[in-house]
Amino acid sequence: MDPPQLDYIKMLLYFASHPDAVEGVYRALSIATGTYIHRKKEISSPCMSVSNIDKQMNGGPSGEEGELPNYTDEGRISMATLLRVFQHEGSKDEDNNRFSDLQKESSYNKNFIKIFKELGSEDLKPIPITLLLKHPFIQDLIKTYQEYTLPNIKLILQRVEQMQSTDGETTTSKDIKI
Repeated sequence: MDPPQLDYIKMLLYFASHPDAVEGVYRALSIATGTYIHRKKEISSPCMSVSNIDKQMNGGPSGEEGELPNYTDEGRISMATLLRVFQHEGSKDEDNNRFSDLQKESSYNKNFIKIFKELGSEDLKPIPITLLLKHPFIQDLIKTYQEYTLPNIKLILQRVEQMQSTDGETTTSKDIKI
């Protein structure tokens, strides 16, 4: 009998989580494709210099950075890889019925097929990552996908303390829902 095999990519996808959900998705995409996918952060500094504000208003480099993320020009992504990234099994809040995975897979599968065809891959062959990441549906999916969000342990522990102080009883670790 062969020993159980470790699905290394699946393990790495599990550890791609980040406190910023979007960063977690970019990590997962990088792992799955084997290509570093760089995302420039949006400008959010309240102390932006006047020259940077002027450049942003006139469509200069800073203005572009705030609106459209910049990606690497390397790599292609297949339909199977994209499905693998967006079917991460880290969520515990979803329905656990026997049809939930099928519904989720079917929904993503239909949307991804449509996107690949819109982007010129009629035969669903791998497409450039940069092209895929510019598609509005993919951008929205990345912004709203929560599977790669790392739980805020500090917040969880604060909730436990609050529960203990209001109950007046000791709460054990198995009573805590993450």
